[in-house]
Amino acid sequence: MIRSFSEADIARVLTYEELIPAMERALAAFSAGEVIQPVRSVLTVEPGQRYLGVMPAATHEAMGAKLVSFYPKNAGTEVPTHMASIALFESATGRPLAFLDGRLITEMRTAAVSAAVTRHLAPGEAKVLALIGSGVQARAHLEALRHVRRFEEVRVWSPTPAHREQGSERRRLPGDMRVPEGLTALPRHKVCLRVIEAIQGQPSVHDLELSGGQLMDVDAATILRSRVSAPALSSISFRLPHFGL
Repeated sequence: MIRSFSEADIARVLTYEELIPAMERALAAFSAGEVIQPVRSVLTVEPGQRYLGVMPAATHEAMGAKLVSFYPKNAGTEVPTHMASIALFESATGRPLAFLDGRLITEMRTAAVSAAVTRHLAPGEAKVLALIGSGVQARAHLEALRHVRRFEEVRVWSPTPAHREQGSERRRLPGDMRVPEGLTALPRHKVCLRVIEAIQGQPSVHDLELSGGQLMDVDAATILRSRVSAPALSSISFRLPHFGL
């Protein structure tokens, strides 16, 4: 029998205590070549408005695929801009096992990967967490990262003041970081780069995560002077010709 799991079902059982170690094992398996996972494919239904992403993967134990609809046109409506569904199969026979709502899984998995990487790469003395943005992923990252680091201060930059001020633990990035005015008009990844420029040279600065699409918008000089981390070369190799590499 094929089972179906709603977001409420998943919320009752999915925890960062178990998910972060699971992501550590998954990243290690992927880097060791034990996972078949092509670069995600994105179908453009309507440029700038409607997209469908397809992300399959297979191991000896399991096989599955996530379908993600990204609809910027839904912004401001009751329908989310991102929706996802996950299909799981038995790897040995191909038999369908389950269909899962993918929204919460995607939210928590993304933050759990960052937490797993932070556990192994961030300096142990890092005590300040800076978040670029204040939406769903900012909240998820704050929760996940608390499981691997004890932060004394959390700082938030957001183009939405109401979101930025929510929560007593959240603060704007401080003035001594010299973040220029007018950043609300910039794409978020360029905000990240401007912030990195403002704090470069300071100790214990760790991690800037950009998706493949955002990576294409970063100038070659910035990439060439940066440390780029990825679970496997295949994750970024198809982008390298863009930078003359």
